[in-house]
Amino acid sequence: MQQVKGYTGDQVAAIIAEYKQSGKPITVFCKDRGHKPAYQTLKGWLDLAGVHSGPKATVSNAGSTIAPTDFKAMKEVFEQQKKAYADNLNGVIDGLKAKIADLQKDLAAAEAELEEFTK
Repeated sequence: MQQVKGYTGDQVAAIIAEYKQSGKPITVFCKDRGHKPAYQTLKGWLDLAGVHSGPKATVSNAGSTIAPTDFKAMKEVFEQQKKAYADNLNGVIDGLKAKIADLQKDLAAAEAELEEFTK
């Protein structure tokens, strides 16, 4: 595997293996690692490697036999979908926060360089 933006191929492979072994959802895995790599980065690696990245944000009812009057079952499915959607949004938010933190570091470095340059 080739070098991937700050990570060697071996590091990427090791992180993917660690993720697969953890059994955690991608959001939790990234958060536990201090967002290194960021959610979107790991998701991209997993997609490229053809690795399923855990539960999707949707709950499939295909083939289910929930009667339209079984409100308890319908509510349970709704709650599952709502939780999956919230988990997905949290993953997006975590990834965006990590990107913002990286951009803030880059901005601070550029400002410091400019300050040094203009002395």
